[in-house]
Amino acid sequence: MQTSNNFALYDVCGTSLCLYFSTSKAQNYNDAKTRCSQMNSSLFVGNTMAKFSLLWHTSKTYMNADTFIGLQDIDVEGNFVWENGEPLSYEQKQYIWLPKQPDNKRDRQNCAVTWPSFDSQIQGLDDVRCNLNGHYICERCGQC
Repeated sequence: MQTSNNFALYDVCGTSLCLYFSTSKAQNYNDAKTRCSQMNSSLFVGNTMAKFSLLWHTSKTYMNADTFIGLQDIDVEGNFVWENGEPLSYEQKQYIWLPKQPDNKRDRQNCAVTWPSFDSQIQGLDDVRCNLNGHYICERCGQC
């Protein structure tokens, strides 16, 4: 792991990502997006299983509960898309969510967050209200 400007380069099994794990909470999903943008980055886009596996691998050490990633279904309920516009793959729909999630509880849950298990490692994703105060993960493309 190499660090620069609070971002760190993570390399696991041939997949490398430049990530920033927030230590403070954003006011909501849009605030998290703005904070990442201000650091010339975007919310984490786990559009491949390799990238998502790297996130799982780093989660035990760096993850907080209720951590926003760049995944939401704001435009079309039930159609989760990454911040880069890509939809979830079939494989991701099967494996990255907690059991019985996403559930859009009370028709108000449109943003995805990581959900840790008892040992703080990511157990899966949950859909939550986008106005939740939460930590966030930024991803920077190119040089870390």
